[in-house]
Amino acid sequence: MQEAKIPPVAGFSANVTSGPVPLSILFTDLSQNATARSWDFGDGLNSSEENPIHTYHSAGTYTVNLTVSNTKGTASKLYTIIVLPARRVDGQFILTETQITKSEEHPGTYAIYGDRIVWTDWRNGWYNNYDIYMYDLSTYKETQITTSKSNQMEPAIYGDRIVWMDGRNGGGWENGRLTGNWDIYLYDLSTSTEYR
Repeated sequence: MQEAKIPPVAGFSANVTSGPVPLSILFTDLSQNATARSWDFGDGLNSSEENPIHTYHSAGTYTVNLTVSNTKGTASKLYTIIVLPARRVDGQFILTETQITKSEEHPGTYAIYGDRIVWTDWRNGWYNNYDIYMYDLSTYKETQITTSKSNQMEPAIYGDRIVWMDGRNGGGWENGRLTGNWDIYLYDLSTSTEYR
């Protein structure tokens, strides 16, 4: 093997980056100065081909890792592939059921806008620490929106904004009724900013 003069630079492209199962993707190695390569498709399968075609058979978010090397070193490039559930079979619309929370606790009130679902979740405390969670159907990702050690409940969502009732400034429960000071808070998903 000939001695390399400079370390490799990893790079690749994919002809598609999202779509429904089964999703076949042509990966093209654009690396420079590489003498060996290893593809990890994020689903437990690998390849050493230069330009492999890989098919995903299960919905989910996968991180593809191309690692290239030569005698001067190793480099890697990561890319995310989103595989959606099958939506049509023979032109017919197919409904797909998706579990959106792994919480063992009872989720409370919820609201839906587009591909986002928000709800009151009791996994962090039954009577004194309800939180607001969001699930994005397009990315299959659950996100905890609130983290204060108090009650947040009754969420609503529109566009990139989530609002809820918040008891962190003295709101509470007594005999099944709201007591004290309950405020309305807003979380802007586009800026990751919370407002009172």
